[in-house]
Order: sequence, then C-alpha cells, then structure tokens
Amino acid sequence: MITGLNINLTVGSWTVQRLPWGELRLERGAVAGRLIFELPDPQGELSRALRNGDPAGLFFGYRDEGPSQYWSGKITEIKGAGQTVKVTALSPEKALIYTKVTECFHKESSRQVVRRLIALAGLAPGRLEGPDETIPHLVFSGQPVYDCLRQVNATLERVYEHDMAAQVYWQGRDGRLNWGDFDEPGPRAVFAAGDNLISHDPRGDDEGQVTGFLFPGLTHSQQIIIRDARRGLEITKRALSVRHQLGAKGNLTVVTYGKEKGYA
Repeated sequence: MITGLNINLTVGSWTVQRLPWGELRLERGAVAGRLIFELPDPQGELSRALRNGDPAGLFFGYRDEGPSQYWSGKITEIKGAGQTVKVTALSPEKALIYTKVTECFHKESSRQVVRRLIALAGLAPGRLEGPDETIPHLVFSGQPVYDCLRQVNATLERVYEHDMAAQVYWQGRDGRLNWGDFDEPGPRAVFAAGDNLISHDPRGDDEGQVTGFLFPGLTHSQQIIIRDARRGLEITKRALSVRHQLGAKGNLTVVTYGKEKGYA
C-alpha cells in the first residue's frame, strides 16, 4: 500500500514530498484537528525559517485515482531537536480557543446563542441541531468561545435534562461548524479481513479500536464498517477519532469507536 501513495506537505514557503514521520489527528468534539510531523533539519535552516502562524497543508492519496485527503491549518509549535525539527499545526477551529468574548444573552434560544458564538469566532455555522431551548440568561465575560459553547451544553444538560453526550461541535468537510448528534456525510469506510484490516481490538462496553492500511478521506464522525472474520463480526460504528499515520515505517489509519462522553 505504500507504493502508489502521493504525499505533499507544504509548511511556510517549503514543499515536502518525502515525509519521514507525520500524524494527522482528527477527533469528534475536539477543539481542532492536529497535524504533527518531523522533518530532517541538520543545519537548523527550517527551524529558523518557520514561525508560529505560518500555513501548513497536507495532501495524501493514492496515485491510482483512489480516495485522497487535504488538510490545512497553521503552525502553533516548532521544536528543533538535533538533526530534526518537530512541527505542530492546528486546523481553523483553533479560533474557538483564541477568540474571547464578552456577551450577555437574555431569553435567547440555545441554537441562536450557538450561532452567534460561532460567528464571533469568525467561523461559518453549519448544521446546528442540538437541543433548542429558550435560556433565560447567559453571561460570558472574557471567555474563549470554546468554553462558552461547552457552557451552553452544560446548561442544556443540567437545567433541561438533555443527554448531551453526543451533542458535540466539529468542523465538517464543507468548512462549517456543526453541532449535534449526527454523522459527517460520506461513504462508509470498510475495514475488512483479507483486504485492508490489520487489527481489531474490541475493548468491552461496545468500544474498540481498528487499524488498517491508510484510508485517505476518512475523518471522525463518519460511519465505518468493520468485518472481523476471526471474531465473526460485522459491525457499523461512528468513528470517534481517526489518526492517519504517515512515514517510512508504514502508512496506517487508526480509528476508535464506542461510547461518547461529551464535554463532562
């Protein structure tokens, strides 16, 4: 599966087509997607050239016109370590962390509050399908938008007794921020024994982890199908986290599934 794979990494003004190691981490309900990678830097040239806030983009896919994936974000951390440099970048949802708001809402619907908070972070609202309740009073004072959104969820759970475990926020493929207990649209990824399934580790209580050959295009909140012939299982699950691992030691996709815990 390594043969026939295209990888293109842009970082600052640099373009890299051979990536020694990198991992794209996508998690349902997390504040942002995260790309971490290491590059050779024996002279320290790359460490000196890069700055926090520089753009980073990763494209990977198969040359036979199979599925592909593109991710973009901005650098948040640069660490030079001997002969290499380690870089971390976050996706645009990081604005939810860094944007602080002071707002007062009086007798507003929860969906309107969420819509307003997303707009204040400079993001576009997508499907907002969380519980719609009229909240008598909400005050935010210099708080990150992400904390405000979590406070909305906590209010709906404590005061209105909604089950908020799966009512999470995430940026969809269309770039819009969603809220609710529903799936990211797209074809179901199939991990099947004898094809692309490497290992399946059920962990009880309907939770588990599946590892397969690299599956470009897969993100969290999508439905996956696991065909585990050894255990006689065929199950369909929502991907709670997806890690695409790229590099000289192999190209893999690791997915976890199970019970959602919300923001508690």
